[in-house]
Amino acid sequence: MDYKQHIGLKVRELLSKKNITQTRLAEVLGTTKQHITKLLDNPDWKASKIQAVITAFEVEPAYFFEVKEVVGKKDLIIQGLEKRVEDCERIIAEKERLIGVLMGENSG
Repeated sequence: MDYKQHIGLKVRELLSKKNITQTRLAEVLGTTKQHITKLLDNPDWKASKIQAVITAFEVEPAYFFEVKEVVGKKDLIIQGLEKRVEDCERIIAEKERLIGVLMGENSG
């Protein structure tokens, strides 16, 4: 894997971690969602775009060059789905609580 692919994976990781859409990233970088998708799939990262991402995500430049563990596309998808499941579980629990309150189960 070359460094540009690595940077693309790190950007995907940040999008997932910070819950930012590709559309929002495109707005911040002054480009289109299609261009962001292209960069993530077929990376051609210029220094200026990397700097803009560093600024947008408020991360240190070293973040993109750490060689620890590079999370693959499938792993990021799984992480995103796990977060959505957690969010759904919280919503369901709150709705069940609200139903209980409305039905008088939790009153005084």
